[in-house]
Amino acid sequence: MQRYILILFITLASTITVKAQEVLTGLSENAAVKKETPKKTFYKGQHQLELPFLDDFSNKGVFPNDSLWQDHYVFINNSYVYKPFNIGVATFDALNDTGAIHQAAASSMFPADTLTSHKIRLDSITSQNKELTPADSLYLSFYIQPQGIGNSPEPEDSLTLKFYAPQQQSWVHAWSMAGTDLQTFYDSNQVYNKRIMIPITDSIFFHEGFQMQFVNYVSLSNNNIPSWVGNVDIWNLDYVHLDMQRTYNDTSLIDWTLTSHAHSLLEHFEQMPWEQYKVNPAKEMKDTFRINYRSNRGHRKDVDMTFKIEDLSGQSSTYNTFPSPITNQKMPSFSTFEFTHFLDYNYPPNNQTYNDFELLFHIHVPDDPYNFNDTSRFYQRFYNYYAYDDGTAEAGYGLSSSSAQLAYQFPLNKPDSLQSIQMHFNRVKNNANVKAFTLTVWEHNNGEPGNIIYEETGKFPQFPAGKN
Repeated sequence: MQRYILILFITLASTITVKAQEVLTGLSENAAVKKETPKKTFYKGQHQLELPFLDDFSNKGVFPNDSLWQDHYVFINNSYVYKPFNIGVATFDALNDTGAIHQAAASSMFPADTLTSHKIRLDSITSQNKELTPADSLYLSFYIQPQGIGNSPEPEDSLTLKFYAPQQQSWVHAWSMAGTDLQTFYDSNQVYNKRIMIPITDSIFFHEGFQMQFVNYVSLSNNNIPSWVGNVDIWNLDYVHLDMQRTYNDTSLIDWTLTSHAHSLLEHFEQMPWEQYKVNPAKEMKDTFRINYRSNRGHRKDVDMTFKIEDLSGQSSTYNTFPSPITNQKMPSFSTFEFTHFLDYNYPPNNQTYNDFELLFHIHVPDDPYNFNDTSRFYQRFYNYYAYDDGTAEAGYGLSSSSAQLAYQFPLNKPDSLQSIQMHFNRVKNNANVKAFTLTVWEHNNGEPGNIIYEETGKFPQFPAGKN
């Protein structure tokens, strides 16, 4: 007989009964960034970069590549962007490099995140023994998206770009965009990621020590419920590319890239206990593996793909499939394709208590000069817990009434014991969500909570360090 555990969180009841409403809020802390902050390193060299300058933010980690950028305020991720055309974006928001809301945060507009390049030589390219001048047709291009799947910046908010003139020792405004929601942005541009092309023609920039700096201007909401005031005014930046001999119609790099990561192959959960999985592997597995890739320049090319699953315990053989190459396929510029593979595979049960598997997907296109965004890995971990989520918190969730209740249901394949419950509480402004709640566990009763198995009152949110 199938059994279920249901978990409920209840805040202590107030004297007035109010109908519960669900609430999504912006995060007031980024736990992934907070975890990494003590370990981050800053590039201390006094070197100057030379053209070309390129960053598609597909690097590992939550901070920008410190060989290209000076500061670490933006959040490198693949979660906040809507319909991405590459793995990884730089997200500008109201949080600083420790993952907490900027100290200057207020309802009036304030500068929040900055992304500042290292010094770049625009006087010459030493490797080519070439002097640079405005006649060399320098363009900076990048892609921008407001809101993504987060909070939209208001019209009074903005994302701006400044260039540094070395001899004048001053920053010069180069570009800006007023805030808007994603739907309005799409209606105006017919794209979710807009290309911006900026020519660099003023001779004041053609010296050693040139820099570029992106800054977002943010304003917190004036919400009368403090625990709803969280991270706001999201911008996603991608494909920053500065080079010579470009034109306004030089729309992109010649690049074929993955646009999404490999994900869990489990049908119902992101993760689950190994002992529960082994009872009925076929029931728990998806029947299809899907991942998206994209052409960022239209050419007729052969596409080779690799998909494999490796048992990291070494107790079973590697599942390795090499689908037939897609030969002579016309891939129109800025077109996204879905790779679909029927999955005749179950993670093979063994006598392990826990188990780990690595999923790897790789796309290879001949003559693609940029291969740093062509591979995705996912680790399917079978330990002793269930999880529906993927481990990245994009928003806070709450209930608007102190008498509200919330239940999660976890179907079991065999009887088991419940020893602990882990959850992530996001911080909100002034810790306004630090309120008591009751933790309750029920039996299953036809899809509804039945008899109470366990209950513990007087619990409070805690905020230990660690990713989500």
